[in-house]
Amino acid sequence: MYRCLITDDNIIERDLLFMHLSSIEQIKVVAICNSGEEAMAYLQHSPVDIVFSDIDMPGISGISMLKEMKHHPVFIFVSSYPEYAAESYNLDAIDYIVKPATQERIKKAITKAIDYIEIKKNTPIEQERIVQE
Repeated sequence: MYRCLITDDNIIERDLLFMHLSSIEQIKVVAICNSGEEAMAYLQHSPVDIVFSDIDMPGISGISMLKEMKHHPVFIFVSSYPEYAAESYNLDAIDYIVKPATQERIKKAITKAIDYIEIKKNTPIEQERIVQE
């Protein structure tokens, strides 16, 4: 089971993401946040595997959240602004979904995220980093 956090300042978008993610067997939504600040506070004390985040939010943006985290979970951005996609990939986001997010597109992003997590878990470098922490 992969732990997932949703952050978006729009309640309709948060609910839509939650509805889509709740129907995916391997995913457990552990937190739903309405701001980058709330998400950052949650992530400091509770590990998650995957973050679905809007980019354009008041206060801390999704991009800023990713930049500020030393060891970050897999990020999937969901935004109305396709022009942020290139920057998100430069920051190693695993995927970028242009709103409105469909069930099919979310499933594709989740598959990509899970594949990445599993590959990373099984690499010698990652196993060494986990032992050192």
